[in-house]
Amino acid sequence: MFTDDGCGQDSTCFNLDMGRNSPHLLYMAIRLSVWQHLCIAINQANSIIRLALNDKVKKYINEDKLIDADTENGINLTITQVFPKFSSIPVNQPRINHLSDLRLYNQEISEEDMNHYINNCSGDLQNSAQPVLTLDSDLLQFKGSAQLTNISEEQVCASVQPMSIFFNRRHNFKKAQDWCSQLGGSLPLPESHETNTFFYNQALKSRRGCDDYSILYWIDAVNNASGDFYKMTDGKPLKWINLWSWGRNNFEILCLVIDNRRFNKGSDEWRLTSCRRPSCGVLCSFDYSPWLKLQGKCDSFTLDTYVIMSTDMLLVLSACGAKEYTCNDGTCINMNKRCNLILECPDHSDEEHCEKVLLPHNYYPRLPPPSTVQRPFQLGLTLSISSVRKFCPTTFTVVIDTNLIFWWSDSRLTYRNLQTSY
Repeated sequence: MFTDDGCGQDSTCFNLDMGRNSPHLLYMAIRLSVWQHLCIAINQANSIIRLALNDKVKKYINEDKLIDADTENGINLTITQVFPKFSSIPVNQPRINHLSDLRLYNQEISEEDMNHYINNCSGDLQNSAQPVLTLDSDLLQFKGSAQLTNISEEQVCASVQPMSIFFNRRHNFKKAQDWCSQLGGSLPLPESHETNTFFYNQALKSRRGCDDYSILYWIDAVNNASGDFYKMTDGKPLKWINLWSWGRNNFEILCLVIDNRRFNKGSDEWRLTSCRRPSCGVLCSFDYSPWLKLQGKCDSFTLDTYVIMSTDMLLVLSACGAKEYTCNDGTCINMNKRCNLILECPDHSDEEHCEKVLLPHNYYPRLPPPSTVQRPFQLGLTLSISSVRKFCPTTFTVVIDTNLIFWWSDSRLTYRNLQTSY
């Protein structure tokens, strides 16, 4: 099995299945809603598979025979969502996919030809080989809910822009970094005028109520006291700088931002400012489509479509896993750190509402609950002497202070926020 590092839990993957007699799969992470340029070369003689997907080429060698002659299923190409291993509800997510070109060759294609075909999008192979099957072939038959549509070559071959989302969150640089990281992304860092304009236009569509803020959104880059510009995520120097204001002091690290005042004048140039100031919003950039989970429904509810009228439910739209607790600011912490008398969330929300016992609305503690089994109710009694006030040996009398406690197992109570030690 060959697994790409980017194709883990909570990601969307392209899967290549070599048939029922060869259970080997090749996974490569992809981004949804964009055209994928794919080329596969299979050499059964030496058991080599080459797979080119967009800008990545992978080579897989297997000592076993790849495809047996009696295999009827052939090769399966699928796009799936990889859910976490602890996901309790299996969900099938059907997708509408489009196919713009298909060419089947009866000869092995070299890695050079594959790269040429992928990079030139609509170009032919360099070796002038003729395909034995195309979309126009009479041998090809569409089944199921398939239909023919027209699409321009420019749309298929257009370069893929980075994916970004603008959030109306008033954050400083550090909190903006954490916000994007919690969602599986990062702050944007344009490396050309084209990508800089793209991010600029994304914020232009989404910004609301930003007139009172001088900072529109942060860029993933800083300028240290020596005057060097570098990427905050990995510390590498910037490949491209779009700075218009050079003014700075020598006492602190300054961060790069899109200036809201110049933004209103149609400028997408960068500016230096203090990293502690709040921005109007946070622009996050993603390599793959981000996935958020709606948390709050118990497993017993499954995916029913009816409305529960008698119960108020608190639901959280979160990027955290099922075994993580979502803080009020979106930070993810381990569920075992919830209500452990240690502040883990930056906003301290993990130690709020940590009551262990939930009492019913009509609960009266002086009345024991009815027995739930067909036998007398078990009632415990504890008598403890706290002090001896008076002792008279002549009259054989004693005056004491006692605590009398009745206890029982109460089925009317519900427990919450219990740790694993319980």
